[in-house]
Amino acid sequence: MSYRELRNMVEHLRVLGYPRLVSTENFRTPNFKLIAELLEWIVHRYDAQISIPLVIETELERAFFIKSATFYIFQKARIKLNPKKLYMADGYAVQELAVVVRNLYEITRRPINLDQNATISSMRNIIQSKISLLRDSLGEELQKCRQLALQIPNHGATLYDLLAKEVIARTERNKALSFSLSLSDGEKAVLQAVQAIQEELAVINKNLQNVNSDKAALDAKIERRKKEYDQQLKRLDKLQSFRPQCMNEYEKYEMKLKQLYAIYVLKFRNVAFLQELQNEFEHAEQERNANAEQNMRNMVERMRAQELVLREAQ
Repeated sequence: MSYRELRNMVEHLRVLGYPRLVSTENFRTPNFKLIAELLEWIVHRYDAQISIPLVIETELERAFFIKSATFYIFQKARIKLNPKKLYMADGYAVQELAVVVRNLYEITRRPINLDQNATISSMRNIIQSKISLLRDSLGEELQKCRQLALQIPNHGATLYDLLAKEVIARTERNKALSFSLSLSDGEKAVLQAVQAIQEELAVINKNLQNVNSDKAALDAKIERRKKEYDQQLKRLDKLQSFRPQCMNEYEKYEMKLKQLYAIYVLKFRNVAFLQELQNEFEHAEQERNANAEQNMRNMVERMRAQELVLREAQ
């Protein structure tokens, strides 16, 4: 992209009212964040109701953002952009954006019939709303069809298993119907069932009694723990309110230790400052010695040069 085209694009952005100050130097190196902000602003200029979330942390999010922006620009301006070049965020991406920015600039310079634009905008909104409603209804129906299609194999397999078991079930059912049950056998079966239920009920009652006894034991244990906890709290309060005899001496030594530490810090700072001064002095001394040595060498060189000149003159 030439410098003239880049300068024209920056000037068009300034005329269109881009909120950020952009110069030609911003496009010298790849800058995906700036390209994304420009795309979001361009889409918003074409249609203020469209909002693309500026989420560009990962590569997948960047690719999704680029595809969405190019789709909306193509839908509103009929300008097809190259997503790969925009993703690179280099000079080729700026060249792609320059086409859209130039289109916006020409639109602002062109006289517009407001009534006609309002009518076109309202018709476009109505058509888009109808398309979105139709798309939603078709999407719901398609989802229901997919769910039913997924359920058909399961129901078919279940029906096949039940039909396979029907042969055995029919045989057992006919055998049970052909069997004649006497009254004594029926009474015996009922008594056995009642006895089994009574035994099960006895086991349940026994378990309930055990639960009640366990609950009473747990309540007693909890009460005992509460008493122990209260006693420990009282003991802790006594220990916290008690002041040891050596506390005064401890505080005195603590104050003395703080004073000694302050003196130590002051001396340490002084020593560090003096060491820094010494290092600076040694560095300056080395520089002076180096300069003196260099001056001496220069003087010797000049004397040698003068001596050579005198010899040549003789």
